[in-house]
Amino acid sequence: MIQQNTKQNIFSHYPEGYMYAGEGVRTVKEFIKFPLEFEKTPNVICSLSGIDASTKTNIRIDVNVETVTKEGFEVVATTSSDTKIASLNISWIAISI
Repeated sequence: MIQQNTKQNIFSHYPEGYMYAGEGVRTVKEFIKFPLEFEKTPNVICSLSGIDASTKTNIRIDVNVETVTKEGFEVVATTSSDTKIASLNISWIAISI
């Protein structure tokens, strides 16, 4: 079985949210539920598909997949320093053979 989403918003933090207004290391975790539960735990590939960030500072972003289950997975986005990220979109594909 294969399931995918080509543009999923992880967060929107403009203008006063944690990832936009904060400084230092900041992390957002979001559980993504699969439309259909898999019979066994799938492999998940995630990529950055959109970012809205201030151009007044360097853009630093790290996006990873953690805690994959048959029901979904957790995506973790981390930024640091003075980077200001207003929103973040990902694309993902989950495959179970």
